[in-house]
Amino acid sequence: MTAFEKLGSSLLLVGLLSLGCSGVQTALDREIAEGSMGENYDEEIADNDHQFGPQVYSNKLGEGARLHLHVLSFESSTTTWLGIWGDAKYSYKVFAFKVSGNKVKDWAYALYQPDTEYTHVFGMTFGYDEGPVIEDIKKKYKAMLKTSSEGSVATW
Repeated sequence: MTAFEKLGSSLLLVGLLSLGCSGVQTALDREIAEGSMGENYDEEIADNDHQFGPQVYSNKLGEGARLHLHVLSFESSTTTWLGIWGDAKYSYKVFAFKVSGNKVKDWAYALYQPDTEYTHVFGMTFGYDEGPVIEDIKKKYKAMLKTSSEGSVATW
C-alpha cells in the first residue's frame, strides 16, 4: 500500500467515525450494497446472507424485474446496571434489490431503528419478537429506503 493509499484510508476512517455510530453503519452497509451492482443476485445473496439477512418480501416490478427485500436485525444497544438488569434496543438493516435476468440492476438501503426497548437480564433479552417489526418494515419500505442514487424505490 502506498503512502497515498494509506492517507486515503485514514481519511476515510476518520470521516466515517465523525458520522457517529449509525452514520458509520449506514456508510458501511451502503458500500457493501454498492458491491452487488451488476452481480448475479443468487450468488451475491448466497455469499453475503450474513450481511443482507433473509429475504422477507418479493414483488414483481415493471419490465420483468423483481424487487427483493432483505432484513437483518442486530442488537444495537444495551444498558445494564452492573450487568444484571437493563434495556436492549434492536436495529434493522433493510436492503432491497432490483433484479432483472438474475442481475442486480440497483439497490436500496435503510437503517431502521424503532424506539422499542426490551428487558435485558443476565445477558438475555426478554419480550423481543422481530416478527411484528418485519411486518411493519414490509408495509413502510417504500417510504424508508433510498436507492443507490438517493432516490425512492417507488421509481423502480
